[in-house]
Amino acid sequence: MFVLFLLLVCRLGWASHIMGGELTMRQVNRTPGLFLVQMNQYWNELNANTGNRDPSATVGIFRKRDNALMDTVRLLFRQASSVAYKNVLCAQQRNLRTLKAVYNINFQFDKSRYADPDGYYISWDRCCRNNDISNLANGANVGMLFYMEFPAMMRNGADILNSSPELVFPNGEYICQDKLFTTDFSAIDADGDQLRYSLVTPMRGFTSVADPLVTPISHSSFPLVSWAAGLSEQNAIPGNPALRISSTGKLTVKATRQGLFLFTVQVEEWRNGERIGLVRRDFQLPVVECTTTTPPPAVILSKGLPLSAVAVCSPASVTLTTDNDPKWSYQWQKDESNLIGSTGPVLVVNSSGTYTVVKSSATTCTNETSSQAVAVTVSPGLTLTGETYYRITPGVGVPLPVQASLPNTLLTWTPPRYLDDPTLSSPLCTPLDSITYQVNGLSEAGCEASMRIRIVVANRLFIPSAFTPNDDGKNDTWALRNIESMPDAEVFIYSRWGGVIFHSKGYATPWAGRVGDTPAPPGIYTYLIRTGFPGEEYRGELTLLR
Repeated sequence: MFVLFLLLVCRLGWASHIMGGELTMRQVNRTPGLFLVQMNQYWNELNANTGNRDPSATVGIFRKRDNALMDTVRLLFRQASSVAYKNVLCAQQRNLRTLKAVYNINFQFDKSRYADPDGYYISWDRCCRNNDISNLANGANVGMLFYMEFPAMMRNGADILNSSPELVFPNGEYICQDKLFTTDFSAIDADGDQLRYSLVTPMRGFTSVADPLVTPISHSSFPLVSWAAGLSEQNAIPGNPALRISSTGKLTVKATRQGLFLFTVQVEEWRNGERIGLVRRDFQLPVVECTTTTPPPAVILSKGLPLSAVAVCSPASVTLTTDNDPKWSYQWQKDESNLIGSTGPVLVVNSSGTYTVVKSSATTCTNETSSQAVAVTVSPGLTLTGETYYRITPGVGVPLPVQASLPNTLLTWTPPRYLDDPTLSSPLCTPLDSITYQVNGLSEAGCEASMRIRIVVANRLFIPSAFTPNDDGKNDTWALRNIESMPDAEVFIYSRWGGVIFHSKGYATPWAGRVGDTPAPPGIYTYLIRTGFPGEEYRGELTLLR
């Protein structure tokens, strides 16, 4: 019983759920020496349990020149997310369920210690791979080792900024025997370095069933897995053609044998003719027998019409649809990558890319078909900004500047009256009367925006400081010259104690020096005039003489 217990404990510690993975380093905020060190693992969800899902993973960082251990870094488990299969029913029937697990941490390197021109590497050692791998000589209890290389962080006293290549999120895939298969294993490099792809032999590391996890220590080399007879890194999945990777990271195979096949994609990072780093992704793909029944391809529509390309301007989106028939299952793709959760007949798109929809039977496992590709271009939206209201004296020229959020935007002003050039972004306006302009903008990508600008022409208001309401026909009212051009004006007159003794909206009838029906006594009064134009008002004193 004790031996059985030990065996059970060991098996719970095995990593048979791990189908593959890779290590990466991403510079954080371009801060010298600060990196997000990350390990991605790809799990077979059916084999994963609480006993073998590591809560953390400790990686070793070594100097390439002499394999000296520089640092150990403990990566923390962050999340596990589903990998989408384009033919869900077939994946379910074949018990294919894949998760991507992420372990990472921000780590501040002592950059002065990482200045060796030969560079450095990171490794992580774990046992064991699943025992049903078809292309290994001894598929039982084989360990795995994840590995990546990165350059020095300083050279000649200057910082070297670099992030490792990051491989694209994989599709959930299986290979149909005797059917040409292709999938994307390309990478993106944040620094624009040249990337070179190859298939290499996976590493097996130094772990064992008895010791599934080991402390990172220095090694002069790493043992590789042993291929089954007749197989190698050049035909890890046998076929015609055997498994190959293109210069752009596309995997291709027409497999002739069923089974579960392990392989490793290596992505080298080159800068100025020098290899500065590499990442390796271990992965497994099953080859299965597929039916020959194939549904007709789906047709992608927008607003009820088929299309091959469409352009929209942010924040607008485009709605893509296909036939809504319950006998079919759907999986939408962007740039050949499955969109997780996008399995209905409708997809709302708000980012640029090439979109397709994979169609398969909803009731039985059959071949799937892919629709025609639709290129969606989402351009930055255009906005126009500037003052929307001007008060201008008749005959006085004033520029009307408008700023467009995108360069090379064509502006047109309607109507063109009183403008020196209605195509300028800041035309000179010399109005004789009030007018409202519509400014229309058109970006190079065809995005449109508009704004309205109101021009009010009004003479300067003349405010007398005194008047004599003595009925002699001269200066009997407090006449405000040009206030007739301000129909929304309000006039308030206050007594010496601050009470309102006169109020008029529009000032059609000037103040005649009375409080109601009673003549106001001589003296000094205060006034407030709100012209009706934004932010414009006048305050002051006036003298009433008798």
